[in-house]
Amino acid sequence: MAAVTPLSDGLNLGGEAVCILENGDSIDISALAGAGGSEKVKIVSMHWTTDASGMVVTYGDATANNDNTLQLYGGGTWSRYNGFDGIISDADISVAGNGTIIITVKKIEGYAHRTDYKAVE
Repeated sequence: MAAVTPLSDGLNLGGEAVCILENGDSIDISALAGAGGSEKVKIVSMHWTTDASGMVVTYGDATANNDNTLQLYGGGTWSRYNGFDGIISDADISVAGNGTIIITVKKIEGYAHRTDYKAVE
């Protein structure tokens, strides 16, 4: 799998990264800005277009020691704002099949905290 360079990459914990993926591409979550080990992201949106053969998105779940897959067909969109929570992945996210997908992930664990904010005491 070839890791893609994000179109945008929020620098810290809570930041979002947006990537365009095609067949064989992946998001290397340990290579995103601010990564510090034991990274975990939440897929918050996907926009795709594919043919009748579809695409498969694979994301990791090391806790259960397995990979999970989503099969996508045609054109569509999914986001956590459609009434669902995001999909958590603690491993790279990869795509196989014909088509293109734009995936937005939010950094939820294992990334550097912002240094320009101070906690209110």
